[in-house]
Amino acid sequence: MHLIHDKYKEPTRRFIHSSPCPFPQPGLTSLKVPPSINGVVIDKQLFARAKKDKVQKESEKALLDKLDDEHLVALNKLKTILVDKLQLLVKDKTTNGIRSIYGEEMVSKGSKLSVQILRDT
Repeated sequence: MHLIHDKYKEPTRRFIHSSPCPFPQPGLTSLKVPPSINGVVIDKQLFARAKKDKVQKESEKALLDKLDDEHLVALNKLKTILVDKLQLLVKDKTTNGIRSIYGEEMVSKGSKLSVQILRDT
């Protein structure tokens, strides 16, 4: 015995597949998604871990080392710019002491702020 008349089957099926629904619909969600996730599935893709051989691992390691070096160069340039701008603001002024976020004293009280002190801290 069918509860839904045949003329309503097709529109009902289209409604279930095309409209966003606040509750999970069996058969339309991925088995990899935990049940507590809410949303609408808009696409599905299957990803697999890339299998790397020794040559690929070595080339990726070389690329990572190159990127680390470039990052250090850029970081040093930014630190130099920061020190130059700070030097313009606090030239030959004495400090009340500078502490790190951990409470360690980095510059003692009464020290004059020089370029060397600003670079080291």
